[in-house]
Amino acid sequence: MSAGYSGTTLAKKLGIKEGNTLLFYNRPDHYWDLFSDVPEHIKELKKVTREEADFIQVFCTSVDELYTQIPIYKTALKKTGMLWVSWAKGVLKYLRILKESL
Repeated sequence: MSAGYSGTTLAKKLGIKEGNTLLFYNRPDHYWDLFSDVPEHIKELKKVTREEADFIQVFCTSVDELYTQIPIYKTALKKTGMLWVSWAKGVLKYLRILKESL
């Protein structure tokens, strides 16, 4: 399954590459079912480990949760890594504008 209408695969859109170390907060059970192209040799961390993750994705349902979790998970990000913040459809209308200082 490709993500969206563009034909670009989800892993490519997110920037997940072969050999990456991944870390998630509150990852949905069906997350990997959304991919048609899971890169090989990825490693999923089970806990926050300082500057070890190439890719972090947090799934939050409130601004308070976001403000609590981002500082914790940000410590695990490598200098060259990326952090994605995601929320379920419909939650966005309840989130107030976020400060860039997260």
